[in-house]
Amino acid sequence: VFNCVSCGTKGNIWQFSKNFNIDLRDYGLSINPIDKSFAEDCHQHLQEHPERRLECWNEFIVKELKVGWNKKVRRIVFPIFNTQGDIVNVKQHKGPQITGAHATLYPLNHINKYCKEYIVICEGEKDAVSLLSQGIPAITSTGGALTVPKNISLLNIFKSIYLCFDNDDTGRKGAEKW
Repeated sequence: VFNCVSCGTKGNIWQFSKNFNIDLRDYGLSINPIDKSFAEDCHQHLQEHPERRLECWNEFIVKELKVGWNKKVRRIVFPIFNTQGDIVNVKQHKGPQITGAHATLYPLNHINKYCKEYIVICEGEKDAVSLLSQGIPAITSTGGALTVPKNISLLNIFKSIYLCFDNDDTGRKGAEKW
């Protein structure tokens, strides 16, 4: 939300970008419906520059989840999928997010591929990709460490659920919420 005290203009991020001729895609934001080409471009860039991904990340997992790199703002980009594997949102690591996005499980499109013995709920998308790269079934909330998505019923298929959050105040509070 913006409010110019000089001219009195106010509005949301989309109106702000129109008034000041700013391309929101430069900041990892897209206009609804989701700009899937942005996610694809970022993924392609990361494929061409593997030095930008974490060393522990498995190339196959990065490709499967279409993890990318926004070269304009220098942030990791995570496409958010629904259960059918369609991109429904795009999230940047520690960056501005798409307005109207809601917390969901990530990577939701992988949950049915996991062995039903156990799953690890971790603090963020980077952690989930890191665990998956090591062969550990993992999931996180796209809303951050302190957010539990409204619908977590898909987790009922697992015999055991483990929590793996950072050892800091936010991590402890997030683990308590779960």
